[in-house]
Amino acid sequence: MNELPLIEHFKRKINYVPCIAGSDLLVETIIIDFDLSELLPYINAVAEKAKYIPELNWIKFKFHGFPHKYQDGVWDVAVHQNTISVRAFLDRDTADKVSDECINYINDIIFHKDEIIPSYKEWKQPKAIDIIKYLPKINCGKCGFPTCMAFAAKLALGDTDLINCPELSKEPDKRQKLLELLGN
Repeated sequence: MNELPLIEHFKRKINYVPCIAGSDLLVETIIIDFDLSELLPYINAVAEKAKYIPELNWIKFKFHGFPHKYQDGVWDVAVHQNTISVRAFLDRDTADKVSDECINYINDIIFHKDEIIPSYKEWKQPKAIDIIKYLPKINCGKCGFPTCMAFAAKLALGDTDLINCPELSKEPDKRQKLLELLGN
């Protein structure tokens, strides 16, 4: 494998999150001058809740800051070839600060890549219909969603966590099956 340089030069673009019409949330896209595709298995090995799709040269993961985690912040990061997208922010200053930390995080992975065993495990999105089989199906709303099916759909997308269904604590076997299905 060729040695990857550290990310030192880049351009930033900031836009409103495109998938939420009328949103005030921002996404910052960092464009670098080389391809990060060969680094993706290393990111997959160390990043939190990584979703790696090799045939697309794409990975998404949760980011809490670097080198120290923020207690109250978590951002979605997607890396594809020579772009890194970080979302969602309410203001430009926070976007720039967190994006800088994300670059430092990726540079740390580049710097330590010889110490990391790459993971080529591909993420397969679970289907909501498979998830609902293991949910309580009582539509209690304790998870913040009106129905168990709505909760299952958000779980399939990775937009919520099992911890948000308090009823699952009463059914550890079903919870374990869901953890396996979700790849946790």
